[in-house]
Amino acid sequence: MRCGLAHVRADRFVSRGLERSRALLQGVLSESLSTAEQAALTQRIYALRETYGPPGLWPWEQAWFERDLPPPPARLLVGGCGSGRELRALVQQGYRVDGFEPVASLCASARRALPGGARLWQLGYEELARGAAASELGAEAPYGAVILGWGSFSHVIDRRQREHAIRALDRLCPRGPLLLSFHAARPGEPTQRRSALEARVRWMGRGLRELRGLAPSEDRPDGFLPHAGFIHTCSEDELRELARCVRREVRWGDQPRAYGHATFVSEAPHMSR
Repeated sequence: MRCGLAHVRADRFVSRGLERSRALLQGVLSESLSTAEQAALTQRIYALRETYGPPGLWPWEQAWFERDLPPPPARLLVGGCGSGRELRALVQQGYRVDGFEPVASLCASARRALPGGARLWQLGYEELARGAAASELGAEAPYGAVILGWGSFSHVIDRRQREHAIRALDRLCPRGPLLLSFHAARPGEPTQRRSALEARVRWMGRGLRELRGLAPSEDRPDGFLPHAGFIHTCSEDELRELARCVRREVRWGDQPRAYGHATFVSEAPHMSR
């Protein structure tokens, strides 16, 4: 009995220590680094992994794709494609696929997994928002649909970059659906809810930011995951606003708590803007 109680106390002590370490790391890095530095660190974390996720599609992804994608052999563009997990599954279903991914090692893995007719660019959402590789991507447009891979849209921390990226993707796929996967904010909860410890640590991080001479920014990440880097949690209201900026409506995923996912569908056929 005493041994069991000691084990519980030790487990609580370790858990509290890990939680405090996480809050310290998240608070300092979220406030003291620039958005570009946060993106670079997130990419370095992903570069440590040869693959990411299961070998095929998650059940919620399969159901989502069956409902919202056009039938094969439509040409699809997959953003944040990692090592090609979604690409391989979609090719097996008869689709023609292209993709883009910012991490060089994952991009190389995806290239090895793709058939010869597919195209792949080493490119992130931030570069897409700035117009990088617009002519190369546009050469294959219009796409029948765009898929933003498993949780990847949450790595775009800057609000303006999210809007510019959606506008760029809308131009590449002016009539087909845009499928977004993201870390979801729970309905009714603020995305910035933090512990008192994390709030104090973030205050320290802002001090470090000032010492480094970096300008303050309103767009700070909502969290830091050791296995996935910095993330922004998307709310339903935010996604509706993003959809409106390209004259689209939001069709919500069937299992919103599995991973946030939604489809931006055209209100009416329209030309790229």
